[in-house]
Amino acid sequence: MAVSLRVPEDVKKRVDRLAEARDTTAHAFMLEAIRDKVEAEEARAAFHKEAQARLVRMKKSGKGIPAA
Repeated sequence: MAVSLRVPEDVKKRVDRLAEARDTTAHAFMLEAIRDKVEAEEARAAFHKEAQARLVRMKKSGKGIPAA
């Protein structure tokens, strides 16, 4: 799947500078950044899904951790 992104010039310059400092290409740098963001969002979604399931169980059972 081919994807085309319009990257603002200032962001492109920052990516180029950072990629060069890490001895990689701007393309590889952006792919890593996208992967990192996708993984973080997937983890966040899983966390919220688990929290929602626990809230439902707590409300059903009436059991929870008392506030101090």
